[in-house]
Amino acid sequence: AFDTLAWDYDKSVQNKGHFDRLQYAQTISDNMKTDLIYVNTKSFTTFETPSDFFRIMRDMFNQQLVLPYKQDGFMFTPQNTVYNPHSDKMPLYKRKLSDYPDICKWKPKDELTIDLQIKWKVGNILELYSNEKGNPVLFTKFDKIDSGNIMTLNLPSNTIVEYRYDYEKNMLVPTRIRFDKEKPNRRDVAEDVANDILNPIEEETMKGNNFTLLRKYHNLVKKNLFNSVKGRTLLDIGSGYGGDLGKWKGYEKIVAVEPDPEHIDELRKRLKTYNMEDKVKIVLAGGQETEKITVAVKEWIGDRVDTVSSMLSLTFFWQNPGLIDSLVQTIVRNIKPEGKYIFLTMDGDLVEQTFDPAFDTLAWDYDKSVQDKGHFDRLQYAQTISDNMKTDLIYVNTKSFTTFETPSEFFRVMRDMFNQQLVLPYKQDGFMFTPQNTVYNPHSDKMPLYKRKLSDYPDICKWKPKDELTIDLQIKWKVGNILELYSNEKGNPVLFTKFDKIDSGNIMTLNLPSNTIVEY
Repeated sequence: AFDTLAWDYDKSVQNKGHFDRLQYAQTISDNMKTDLIYVNTKSFTTFETPSDFFRIMRDMFNQQLVLPYKQDGFMFTPQNTVYNPHSDKMPLYKRKLSDYPDICKWKPKDELTIDLQIKWKVGNILELYSNEKGNPVLFTKFDKIDSGNIMTLNLPSNTIVEYRYDYEKNMLVPTRIRFDKEKPNRRDVAEDVANDILNPIEEETMKGNNFTLLRKYHNLVKKNLFNSVKGRTLLDIGSGYGGDLGKWKGYEKIVAVEPDPEHIDELRKRLKTYNMEDKVKIVLAGGQETEKITVAVKEWIGDRVDTVSSMLSLTFFWQNPGLIDSLVQTIVRNIKPEGKYIFLTMDGDLVEQTFDPAFDTLAWDYDKSVQDKGHFDRLQYAQTISDNMKTDLIYVNTKSFTTFETPSEFFRVMRDMFNQQLVLPYKQDGFMFTPQNTVYNPHSDKMPLYKRKLSDYPDICKWKPKDELTIDLQIKWKVGNILELYSNEKGNPVLFTKFDKIDSGNIMTLNLPSNTIVEY
């Protein structure tokens, strides 16, 4: 059971949130576990942040692999919203989840299906119909239908058939006959599923392993930016492949500046597709090439422009103050006095700090030590410092830690973290493990390793993949170009003999003097 609408015969609980309704289901379940019948309740997991959502989804996809039954997707139920039995009566385009929370389902694209009514026309031509207010409506979202399929070949008109999309054949194919249904899917439902088939939410997107949602968000921001300004002429700096062409349609004349010839080739193709070739002049240049751009604007538009835009192209200018100065000159010389400059960019410093945050605090407020507190408490001080220092000049962030108490939790957390590594924008060489409730020990490195038993002396540990494990050793050349390696014990070199073979002829070390420290 995944919900409860009424209990104790006729007592409705539809005015309660899902969590409370599920408690009634659990009560019923507990009272009905007999030899004759067994009722169980579904397990729901809550999330409040995007990172929680992606972590849970990765975990659930992993669980799917070992389930003893076929599972075709995931259900999402608003937690604190009363049950709405009429939500399916509202047109889909009005069902905005932030305004009207509703139950949603995600399916992998191969499992998406539509129930349609078939009708045979003269010449064995097959037509498919959805339903609108009880009347059949011709369904034309797909160009190709598998009309010769043996499953439907001898079926009479008006039979309801479930169709899926074959991505290899690029056509709708029947998957089963719905003798249990008298009507096809509603038109809006059928078209909504068709849109999902043509633009599916991929599994990797659900796991947070790609940038699909980020691109969608960026496109929404850019759309709002272009809609916020008015004018007939546009100078776009850093046009790329032409990803924003659809947002330029309100302009009569456009100068598109792009420094990459390969990008320009694709831009020209897209201009042709959008039928905008006569509106756009392309300039092979960088935004800092003020004179070249100014000449092009003068020739194509004859005056300064109403709008200058830079969408995610400013990233390439921050590294050099001279480039920024030249870009500013380009904007100033080509925009009308009342014109608008719109841009979307990412704060490089902020991004870098976000992905390389603080992971501990030893003291705060200048000299107040917090080393006598547990790691969780020390991290709260780091967060306080972080919140107080987020200015235009400096940005401090804190690392996110995940706790575990059991082996199964540990393995789940590790699987999740290994998956996250795949999409990180930087190189990550391992994991750190910090005891949660142990005070900071600045002298732990003074204890011999063979005595550092974690159950007795909790300490910070680090795991690295074997290819990332290195040792810093001192080299010494002996007679006959024989290379020896040394570690250190109490300040004295100790011959290091753990490995039989050393790459003594490597060009990196061949001409180095003895006593140089080399990482191996």
